[in-house]
Amino acid sequence: MLQYLRRYFREINIPLTGEPMKQLIDKYANSTQEEKNKFLDSLQDFSNAPPLTVHRQAATYIKGIFRANRNRLELYVDSHFAHKTTRISEGILAKLVSELEEQQSLLCEFLAYGAERVAALSLTPLSLWTPTEHHWIINIQAKTAKTKIEHPCILPKALGDRVRKNAIQHGYTCPFPNYKTIGHEITLITKQRYQIRLTLHYFRKRFATIADKTLMSPNDWDFLMGSKQDTGHEASIYQLDDITALETAYSKYLEPFLAFGANTPTKETLQSEHTKELEHHLQTMSAENTFLKQQIAQKDAIIQSLLTQLQSQHIAQTKQTRDPITS
Repeated sequence: MLQYLRRYFREINIPLTGEPMKQLIDKYANSTQEEKNKFLDSLQDFSNAPPLTVHRQAATYIKGIFRANRNRLELYVDSHFAHKTTRISEGILAKLVSELEEQQSLLCEFLAYGAERVAALSLTPLSLWTPTEHHWIINIQAKTAKTKIEHPCILPKALGDRVRKNAIQHGYTCPFPNYKTIGHEITLITKQRYQIRLTLHYFRKRFATIADKTLMSPNDWDFLMGSKQDTGHEASIYQLDDITALETAYSKYLEPFLAFGANTPTKETLQSEHTKELEHHLQTMSAENTFLKQQIAQKDAIIQSLLTQLQSQHIAQTKQTRDPITS
């Protein structure tokens, strides 16, 4: 942030003495609307100067500082530069991770299964982890998530145990408070050894790419990533909250494909999985049908037995009425 501010002040010829940012904010607050508009126009021009990424990011920081000091700037600065990330083959990725140090490889696995952004996952306290039989549920708080949506993340139990053990051994209250340092080391190592630039954000993109090819509902895996459920009619409002069903879907459809080196889901594997589900469903229905037939047959036998008894009783009573002396 300081580097961006220095660049900005140099370009607008303000000396870096005293408290230049405070003076700039005070001057803006006490300016006329015409003067404010001129300042906004100059900041907009600054944000569009080359190199674009640097100036856009600097303008974004300046907007944030103004807002934090109760002076919101009516200025739009687009600092999001969408770009595609080249896919690393699963074989190479597995080799890369296997050759990293223990904490580095553990962080990679943690992000591969966790889905959320690295800061939210790494800084969520261990006290917000809930164990189930086969998983750990990480309860991401709204204040931690970039999207400000409270949601769960799911980890396989064995992996979660390793992450917690590592954190406790180092005296951490959250999984990886030093994730920035570890991430920087991972990027440097993979660049030097394999000429591949591996960042921590890659694992989040990998999760989304794999999840999109599975039979898991987009609402479910997108929710695990911290996004709003929007597939269907107002899904975030009308879709019932069921962590057990979400955990089951994660375990069944997604978890097997998240391991490093695992086969990516294909149309054939998904079709095979769907066929297996249908066959299992049909077998279950057939078993239920057989059970119901047996129950009906048993009840028919009981009813027939009762009818026979009633008929015998009726015949006996009729006989007694016709022959009272014998009775």
